[in-house]
Amino acid sequence: MNITSDFMGEEMMYYYKDYPINHALLTMLAMTRLRVQEISKSSWGDVYLDSLSVHYRLRGVGI
Repeated sequence: MNITSDFMGEEMMYYYKDYPINHALLTMLAMTRLRVQEISKSSWGDVYLDSLSVHYRLRGVGI
């Protein structure tokens, strides 16, 4: 990432701080590097606990 995109990301996060759903989606996109379609087409049934790494994972949903 470059400085411009980091700054724009921070501005966007600040702008949406009072909109919890948008803020949560932007945070998830930024932190997981999932694509919008991967998030929008997934459900809680696609989330599972990986017993080896002890992290929650999202099963591939496909496009």
